[in-house]
Amino acid sequence: MHFVKTNKTRYCGIDLHSKSMMLCIVNREGKILFRKRLANNFALVHQHLLPYLPDLAVAVESTFNWYWLVDACREHGIEIHLGHATYMKSVYGGKNKSDRLDCIQIANLLRSGMLPFAHAYPQQHRGIRDLLRRRLYYSQTLSSFQAHGRVMYYQNGIIDIESGTLKRKKGRSALIARLPDNGPRSSVRYDIETIEHLQDVLRRLERELVTYTRRAEPNRSVEILKSLPGVGDILGHTMYYETGDLLRFKKRQRFSSYTRLVRPQRESNGKFTGHGNARIGDPYLKWAFMEILNTAPKVSPVFKTLIEQLSARHGRLKARAILAHKLCIAVYYMLKRQEPFDESRFEAMIKKDQHPLTNNSRSKEKEYMPSM
Repeated sequence: MHFVKTNKTRYCGIDLHSKSMMLCIVNREGKILFRKRLANNFALVHQHLLPYLPDLAVAVESTFNWYWLVDACREHGIEIHLGHATYMKSVYGGKNKSDRLDCIQIANLLRSGMLPFAHAYPQQHRGIRDLLRRRLYYSQTLSSFQAHGRVMYYQNGIIDIESGTLKRKKGRSALIARLPDNGPRSSVRYDIETIEHLQDVLRRLERELVTYTRRAEPNRSVEILKSLPGVGDILGHTMYYETGDLLRFKKRQRFSSYTRLVRPQRESNGKFTGHGNARIGDPYLKWAFMEILNTAPKVSPVFKTLIEQLSARHGRLKARAILAHKLCIAVYYMLKRQEPFDESRFEAMIKKDQHPLTNNSRSKEKEYMPSM
């Protein structure tokens, strides 16, 4: 957890909602100078902030709709900081809760240097990143309809249905006819209609993504990510846009934590108390790394062998978790050094249980790593 440090004389806390916000300004001593509920209109907000500028810092919680406020403040030269929603609740949790109290708490967190930092993703890359996320949602929804269609066949004792059968148009009419005409047939027919619609949406969406990415300047980082076995345009751009600026991860451990590929441990008085906060991080990066483990063995004998060997030793689920974590560390150094993936080096590291992309041991990591 990192905290925002700022040297201003006035501090503004904003409790942001979908249509309105509660705004509070305090001085260095914590005295309330201004507090009011405003509509989500930046012209109105700027009008009320103007008397306290330029010696004012603003803080807002990283709710779902922070984009417009942060962009507008930065455009007008107003210092604004984004607070991590989960960490903020653990820092200032209290018995009572209201918008009037929350905005004061946010301002006081900023004033005292205790506002948990959250990364404000750059505006120029935000649209493509969010479109990639939407593409993943449609893809997962499509898979759920395909799975439900197979369930309907299994419920009726029809077990010779392959996993990819409902994806293909050929033979769908014959498949529907095999079901009883008292509900299951209609259910699968509607599933197939939805599947066809989602397949069309995904085709058009992916064409747009290709157009947007081609308009951008050639990106060396994406090409490096595509050197991984089984990584194409979608996975490569997803990993690139979800990672963002790699320099914000000063250590590989922070990047691994951000990808949700390590389990945080909780300890008290020398005793292990379990795992918590496992969902803090980027779920889309975790999906990308786990998806590589689905595609890489199909094109890389090395990955297929590694998964088989680790599964025999640890079991399938733990083997995938181990390999995904090692792959995450390798990607961190690939992007940091701007070097493509070295499959033989990665295989040697796994077999020797060493840190990826180092010479002999972890002790030599600092000597081997280039200065940034």
